[in-house]
This record gives sequence, C-alpha cells and structure tokens, in this order.
Amino acid sequence: METKITTSPQAQQRVPGFACPRCGQFMPVPIHHLLYQRSLSCPWCHQRLDIDRQASAKALSILAKVEEAQQRVNNAGSI
Repeated sequence: METKITTSPQAQQRVPGFACPRCGQFMPVPIHHLLYQRSLSCPWCHQRLDIDRQASAKALSILAKVEEAQQRVNNAGSI
C-alpha cells in the first residue's frame, strides 16, 4: 500500500499524536514527550502506554531529527 504525504498548510499545523488503542480518542502527543518520557497517558481513559525505547530506537532517532529541524525553523522565524 502506498502512503501519500500531505504538505498542505493544514497538514503542517496538525497536532502530533495518535488514537488511543483502548478508547480510540485522539491523544495529542508533542514530539518531545515521545523523546524524553518513558510512558504516555491517555487524557480520556487514562490508559498508560509505556514506550519501549530499545525497540523504538530508530523511530526515536528520526523524531529527534524532526524536532531539531522544527527548532531551527522556529529560531529562524524569530530573527
């Protein structure tokens, strides 16, 4: 299955996150929470989700690069 990447202004401003596996509600999750916290909690049903940092090492490395790029863009915009 082919995945289409959307780069519209609306897509760029979306809040990062995902659906809770327990209740299905959208969980807003900033990238820095994924990078620096060991677990997340659904604000709706309070399901705790532990982050397996070892199994997620490759994805976390990519997210760290995304966060760095976002910081550079934000810093350039504030000059």
